[in-house]
Parts: sequence; structure tokens; C-alpha cells
Amino acid sequence: MEYLVYRYGSNKLNQPMRYELPLCVVVAGSRAEALKVAQSYHQLYRNQFLEAVPVSRAKRKDLDEVYVRSWGYNATAKQHPQIIATVEPLPSDCSV
Repeated sequence: MEYLVYRYGSNKLNQPMRYELPLCVVVAGSRAEALKVAQSYHQLYRNQFLEAVPVSRAKRKDLDEVYVRSWGYNATAKQHPQIIATVEPLPSDCSV
């Protein structure tokens, strides 16, 4: 199943002036697994947390934002096999 993962909590280092950010689309067997995958590859600060919703229940504009912003990253970053699209580049040292 595919999940859209959101990061909540504004932070000037990774999410300035924005409380909610659709972060990535993850293929996972459960919501908990989707959150675990996203958390292992995306920076969270003390005032931030993740939430995952099934793609079928996600807002179309949020999905579009993730897919459009991910085009450049997917071509250059080493992609985790469970992350379909992301608004941030994945670390180059991620193991796949």
C-alpha cells in the first residue's frame, strides 16, 4: 500500500514558515512501517513529527506537490526502494 507522509512542525532549517509539509510517498505494509521508513531518511527536529495517510485518502494537491518537487531529486539521489517520491533529497549514504 502507498502512504503519503507529512511532516508537521515549522523549523527554519528544513521547513520554514510552514507547519504542514507533504514529505514523501512510501510503499509499505502498514502505516507504522511507512513512518519508520520516512523517519530514517528525513530530518526531524524536536518540534516536528510525522503522520502517514493512505494515498487513496490524501489530498490531490499534496500528492501533486510531492511528485512535482521530487522530479529533480529522483534523478540524482540514491533512491530508497520504498520511497517513490520525496520533496527532499535522500542522503547519499542511504543503503538500499
